[in-house]
Amino acid sequence: MVEYAHSIWIVDDSEADQSLLRIAFDGFIETANIRSFFAAEDALGALGDQEPSLIFLDLNMPGGGGEHFLRERSNRGYIHIPVVVITSSANPKDIRNAYHLGANSYLEKPSNLDGFRRFARVVSEYWFQWAHLPRAGR
Repeated sequence: MVEYAHSIWIVDDSEADQSLLRIAFDGFIETANIRSFFAAEDALGALGDQEPSLIFLDLNMPGGGGEHFLRERSNRGYIHIPVVVITSSANPKDIRNAYHLGANSYLEKPSNLDGFRRFARVVSEYWFQWAHLPRAGR
């Protein structure tokens, strides 16, 4: 069984964006277990079973989506798990609200694979080489 150094969750209703993120991260984080969720509720339900090192969260999803996830993450006591909002919205109101709800970072989605690769390189370096992340468990 492979031992993973990091567990990354992607919560995004777009299969295409999830695929681009997986392809992009493949070259930068070899020891990561990447798990995908297409709905915020599914990811929230899985929080009791596993705590990821980092969550990438789309803000605009059906059923309350990213804002609902951020609110519930806090309410359920998982505020220590870092969440990077990655969305197509650059609306100042969305940005302010995401941080207010506990997002640790807010980034605009790249528009192509090269952009996703640059994104993956920078994000991987910051979150997995420079930042100190809490260990799994409470």
